[in-house]
Amino acid sequence: MKLDLCKMLGVKEEEEFKINNSGYMYKIIDNEIYFKGKNLNWIKSCILLNDIKEIIKLSKKLSDKVIDFIKILDSKWKWLAKDEDGDIYLYTDKPYKNECDYTWDIDGDKEDEDYFYINHLIDDEFNFLSWKDEEPFDITPYK
Repeated sequence: MKLDLCKMLGVKEEEEFKINNSGYMYKIIDNEIYFKGKNLNWIKSCILLNDIKEIIKLSKKLSDKVIDFIKILDSKWKWLAKDEDGDIYLYTDKPYKNECDYTWDIDGDKEDEDYFYINHLIDDEFNFLSWKDEEPFDITPYK
């Protein structure tokens, strides 16, 4: 009897995840584990099940362009969020949703180095973000 890897690892077929917080993204295709190589092609993995200590599910499916953008960011940037007016910002600390002025804010005094407006750097690849999101988007698993 063949093991059901999806059931065993707690992921769905084609759902992207990380293993042991490695730099690679993985997914299961036809009950085989694949990882995304440097050329962005999916390659069959030879990882041993005993080597898997932790599965980190990636909450949203991102385009390769967005993932490449996240990977080149300074490690201080950890969060992405979209304000009600559509403005998208990077944050060093987890922001909270400020329903009064329809923005995401951070605790304490905002300093210019704590957040960064990125609309001028991006295109519609970031349509996975919405003001309706309950939480800001954690980009650290994609780095």
